[in-house]
Amino acid sequence: MCLAKELVVLVHVHGDLLMVSPKPPTNETCLDILQIIKKRDAYAYPLEVAFFFITWLIAFANKVGDQLPFGEGSAVVNQVRLPFPNKKMVHNIFIHFQKTENVTSNEAPVCYGAAVAAWKKDPIARHIKLAKHKEGFSQCDFCKKYDLKLSKPMTVAQRQALDVEFYAHIAETKKERAQYYGAKIKCIAAPEEKISIIMDSMDQRKTSVPFFSNPAKCIANDYVLKTKLTAAIIHGHGTYLFWTTDLVTHDTNLAIECLRRTLLKYEEEKGKLPPTLYLQLDNGPDQKSRQFLAFLAYLVETNKFHTIKVSYLMVGHTHEDVDQYFSCISRYIKKTLKTVLSVRSLLKALMDCFKTPGCVPRCTEEIKFTFDTKVLSEKFLDPLLSRFDLDAKTGDKVHFFVFRQHVDGKAHMQYKLKRYSNAIYPRKYNENDVFHCEKMGSGKVISTRPERDMISKRSSGIPL
Repeated sequence: MCLAKELVVLVHVHGDLLMVSPKPPTNETCLDILQIIKKRDAYAYPLEVAFFFITWLIAFANKVGDQLPFGEGSAVVNQVRLPFPNKKMVHNIFIHFQKTENVTSNEAPVCYGAAVAAWKKDPIARHIKLAKHKEGFSQCDFCKKYDLKLSKPMTVAQRQALDVEFYAHIAETKKERAQYYGAKIKCIAAPEEKISIIMDSMDQRKTSVPFFSNPAKCIANDYVLKTKLTAAIIHGHGTYLFWTTDLVTHDTNLAIECLRRTLLKYEEEKGKLPPTLYLQLDNGPDQKSRQFLAFLAYLVETNKFHTIKVSYLMVGHTHEDVDQYFSCISRYIKKTLKTVLSVRSLLKALMDCFKTPGCVPRCTEEIKFTFDTKVLSEKFLDPLLSRFDLDAKTGDKVHFFVFRQHVDGKAHMQYKLKRYSNAIYPRKYNENDVFHCEKMGSGKVISTRPERDMISKRSSGIPL
């Protein structure tokens, strides 16, 4: 019996790895793999239609899900997070698939209860998770609106139009994420010329002292020391951890202090800083403020860097390698230690939870003070960037900034709506201006009007 080749799945059955390729599943494919799995005494599906749902779920998750940088009990398959709050929404999409696309099947689709049971017990779909809302974490507005619209009755044409918009949004998020991966690889390959840093903070509820895996109600939130843990990962070099308590205000000054100490430690270890800095951040207000951007302009004007490129992933799609790092810490504290009674025990846990030498933090330093950097925004921030943080409803949310040193020594700041876009603002040239280029020579600017991007259908622009 030959193994069908239409699935996207890595199946472990008694130590054997069955690999298949990415195409939509069919009924014949499901029956073939079902017989193989049953023959090897793996998980037995009560219904064959439930197995068809699992194979469709895996293909659907690889198409629209976010590939998270941590696994679910496996070193091969990373966790995939679907942008939906509950399994009922996923089952409704499967019902729509059966009625509109899988028209050659005369079988009734699996019911919701059997689908949920198969999803829960099936080892090959265990890595597929939902985007459940957690306090302190934002959900993507577009994905949330898509969920709400799916719950309302609509025609087939309306549903197809809605799916086209949703898949374009998913393609946009993956294209933006690919830009970050490309920059990381370039910096690892040429550390003398470029440096890539991603910086984020961990959930304070997971690093409070004392910590109990199952705390009593009287000490759950009131009688604990809250600590904020910030990680700065320099790709190809190492990780620096900084922690502080509520005695230090958790604002932009703290984010700047973490970045400043990271750069100083790297310069001390390597001897000098490379001319280009790639900085990956989340969309938190402490890292996307005018004050933080002014500090980056200060680094350029003081000749610490010649170019700084700052990128922000889209809201609700920001899980990256730094989150994987935090998940290892959280899992070690919660499942291995189960109890942390002092700050000294917490710091020891941060050093002991990693077995890979490259993941062991280079420092776990306490920040007892920060500098007041508000004066930097008055001196170094370009007034032309007054519209850099536009509302996401306009479609003009900025996700990429570039700071370059001009010939006069000043930092010139520009931004893009998306990192992969070629349209950069403020414009370097206006229409009918004369430009000079070493490669192309001299010429006159004909048009500065942005073009339409084929992925997002928004302004992409022309290279300037």
